[in-house]
Amino acid sequence: MEIEISEILDTPNQRVRFRSDVGTATGTWSDPKPASLGRVHVEFDIPDEISEWQMLDKPSPNSIEGGDELKAGVRIVATVIDDGSDDDPVVSIRVGTDVIMIEPSERRSEVVAGSTIAFTAPDLHLYPINL
Repeated sequence: MEIEISEILDTPNQRVRFRSDVGTATGTWSDPKPASLGRVHVEFDIPDEISEWQMLDKPSPNSIEGGDELKAGVRIVATVIDDGSDDDPVVSIRVGTDVIMIEPSERRSEVVAGSTIAFTAPDLHLYPINL
């Protein structure tokens, strides 16, 4: 996904604020080269298991919002594109043009392909990619 890094919040911990087509949030820049202001293509990664989420009754626009330099969490609304299998705990979701793999914990059977899921991730890692 293409984002614009609008602010470097914490240089030692690589915390950045960014804007994208689906919202504004903060995340952790995950590259040895320090983040710089401007546009960049990234892949998102949610490093922790998702312990709480909500399946929305109606389709909703994908969005990413929130977080701050204190890691308050990032709220994500996404479309489930693959609900995995019984022996695979990984679920694929689409946020804008990006596909993110998540591991929901309990109630995983409620996650159904084509539905909309909303959750708050404790952190969002941003990995730059060259297109």
